[in-house]
Amino acid sequence: MAKKDNEEIDLATTAQVSLFIIIFVLSCIAGVCFESFLIGLILFIIGLGWIFKKFMLEDSLTQKLNGRPAGEFEFRAEGTGHRSLRDSEYFCHIAGVEHRNDTEGAFIGHVCPDPSNPYDENAIGVYRLNGELVGYIPKAEQNDYNNWTDKDDLPCIGFYTYGYNGKLRGKVKVIDADRTLTEIHIIKFVIWLVENHGVDFIPSDYYANSSATGHNEKAWLDHLEGCLAERQITRKSIDKEMKKMQKEINSL
Repeated sequence: MAKKDNEEIDLATTAQVSLFIIIFVLSCIAGVCFESFLIGLILFIIGLGWIFKKFMLEDSLTQKLNGRPAGEFEFRAEGTGHRSLRDSEYFCHIAGVEHRNDTEGAFIGHVCPDPSNPYDENAIGVYRLNGELVGYIPKAEQNDYNNWTDKDDLPCIGFYTYGYNGKLRGKVKVIDADRTLTEIHIIKFVIWLVENHGVDFIPSDYYANSSATGHNEKAWLDHLEGCLAERQITRKSIDKEMKKMQKEINSL
């Protein structure tokens, strides 16, 4: 990932230097043609202003919307990438969950490849935040999953419960979105868990970091709905700011 970032920085720097040289040469030519140093200087200053707005404004936009520490995961820049909730999530069963868990529950974690798997070099593991393996993306789902994202480490939330045959079965939602949209995904999933399975299915990591004062179902749902409303307001503000800044960039 660092190598890719360095390549992108090098390309951006090369583009800026190239444009600077082109504008300098054109300004000199204009100055010679009109036999006026002032005209050449004015054109050169205008060109520098355009370069500044074109590159610096885009950089400041990215830093402003994506300046928060990424933490354990790589989030998309706010306002970019997948916009719809459906496109930014991947929902599927968890393979092998019955071999690594002995009771029902839910978890927050991450999904990443497991090339050391002795049975499948293309295995994609589903892990809790503490690194414990929950299971795998089903082998039949691997191609669809890889077509959906090329990221190596994405946040997820999931649960496992007993099926009709008495064995544990798990499902996971993998999220490829910016930080705010990721939080919206997780809150909505926790609301669904509480409504369908009760407060015992609130992931322990979410439970520990929550400021909810009550522990009954109504108290949790009230708390979660409030959190969701706050994130959705933030989401709307980000989209509004993104559109405004994008208009400024397009007008250059």
